[in-house]
Amino acid sequence: MLRNMTMHTSDKWAIATILALHLILGTAYSTTLPILEGEDEIYHYAYVRYLVTEHRLPRISLEIIQAYHPPLTYVIDALATGWVPDSGRPAANPHWAYDTYRPGADNKNVFIHSPAERFPYGGTALAVHLARLISLAFGAGTIGVVFATARAAYPHRPLLAAGAAAFAAFLPAFISSVTVVSNDALGGLLGSLAIWLTIRCIRRGLIETDVLLLGLLGGVIALNKLTTLFVLAPAWLAIVLWGNAHPLRRFWRTGAAAMCLTAVLPLPWLIRNYLLYHDWTGIGELNRVYGVTRAALPGFAEMLQIGWSGFTHFWIRFGVGQVVAPAPHVGQRSGSSSKICRRSSAQRRRASRSASGTGSATGIGSGGTGAGSPRRRSRWRPETTSPPSRSRPGSRPSP
Repeated sequence: MLRNMTMHTSDKWAIATILALHLILGTAYSTTLPILEGEDEIYHYAYVRYLVTEHRLPRISLEIIQAYHPPLTYVIDALATGWVPDSGRPAANPHWAYDTYRPGADNKNVFIHSPAERFPYGGTALAVHLARLISLAFGAGTIGVVFATARAAYPHRPLLAAGAAAFAAFLPAFISSVTVVSNDALGGLLGSLAIWLTIRCIRRGLIETDVLLLGLLGGVIALNKLTTLFVLAPAWLAIVLWGNAHPLRRFWRTGAAAMCLTAVLPLPWLIRNYLLYHDWTGIGELNRVYGVTRAALPGFAEMLQIGWSGFTHFWIRFGVGQVVAPAPHVGQRSGSSSKICRRSSAQRRRASRSASGTGSATGIGSGGTGAGSPRRRSRWRPETTSPPSRSRPGSRPSP
């Protein structure tokens, strides 16, 4: 008994220490990052302000492009910040540019920030920092659930639980994603809760209450971000394969009731989308607003570039998405196409000597800022109604 009590006490000290350090780092990042400079933050904040001022759900438009997302996070943020008067956006930075997939030496701030945004906060700055604080709280909850999940999955390996929580807590991309105005922080918390409930069902057997809770949680997930529902597919599969279903008939009855909960909760949102756009999810309307048409499948080189971007995004990406990790390749652009190839040092020297005219090579590792290495700049400027997505001009933001 004493040994179990000691382990329990050590668990509390471990997670408390990890959470404290994460909150310190998160607070430092959130207060250092200028307002509306987080990834997609300007989109998410526009959604929140619309709820505050109009008291109704927005339609998808270039001004509120994130309106295709369900409203749970935005309603929470609106309730927390509705009492704060809005002082408008900062002035646009005319020298800002967005170099797709690549690090560069361009101005990284979308806006020109003034001392009025500093502590003590007021107006828009106060509203943004309050919403960021809510995201930080959701992120801390996610770390706690990660710890509990690893502890439940491996009850005799407490160091593994502490390691899993520390990995999530100190991952740079995770810190940056839970310290800005976004629906991803709550999505991460709800998704991790679904995984924890899955482990619980497998370990304890299929208790009806746990299965129904998983179904209810699925409905809440759908009210926050529809793509997070993908976490439920492996969850249900794991329960069916490894859960101790006795009797099996009772499991299917309870499972069907849980799935009905998942489907019923977001049903009003889906019906609204269909009535407004003749599209259940709103993705089709988003593509129409952005002018996105069905394009040819990307080639192998472009797939490599997209894959590298996704890989680095998991580890580190800051700003509105354009402050990325250097890639170990050299990109070569011609018109609107991009190619990735490995080059020897001799090839790089030849390319640098002949980098003039239209066939210049751009060195990703060096940012490609020299003469004869043109950068692909965004067509959007902050003074227009809406910024582009973080991938290509004219493409929609990531779901």
